[in-house]
Amino acid sequence: MGKISEVELEERARRLEGKTLRAVKYQGAWTLGEAVHSITHAVHLELDVDHIEITSADELGIVHGLGVSIRERKVLDPAYGAIASVGGEPGWKQHVGSAIVRAVVHWDDIFEQLRGSLSIGISIHADYLRRRDFPMTLELAYPSGSVFVSAAQLVQGVARPLAPELVVFFSEKTGQSLGLR
Repeated sequence: MGKISEVELEERARRLEGKTLRAVKYQGAWTLGEAVHSITHAVHLELDVDHIEITSADELGIVHGLGVSIRERKVLDPAYGAIASVGGEPGWKQHVGSAIVRAVVHWDDIFEQLRGSLSIGISIHADYLRRRDFPMTLELAYPSGSVFVSAAQLVQGVARPLAPELVVFFSEKTGQSLGLR
């Protein structure tokens, strides 16, 4: 995967606006909770004629972790894990058939997310941080509410940003309790 600019990532998000959600699929291993879903590979959105993959990647050259990534994907490769339709799950069901009103990439501070971990010491002394921010969460706003997809790993109910997995949540309050908003 090549390096892109912040502007390109923001434009990819904005291109989702106005498109109707037809189906949602998770790929990899996943855990479905009432308010939070954890996915190891990708969230796939079928929007009108577009097929969008949301995953975690280092498209901006972060080096010390991964951010949320948005790209068009025509074919789902089963080599990356099992694929399951989740559009009927309570968090997604109310949005299927609705158009995305707003799609926003939320950025966060790398220092704040690495604070208190060995990673910050290694980052600063070994080769310095190349960026201060990273694309932590994609918010998809629908008429009936929002869905948030964060580049994070859920470990025993605690979210760890900058990880090679995804956490999906369905309210700002849930995101705040996870430390992802």
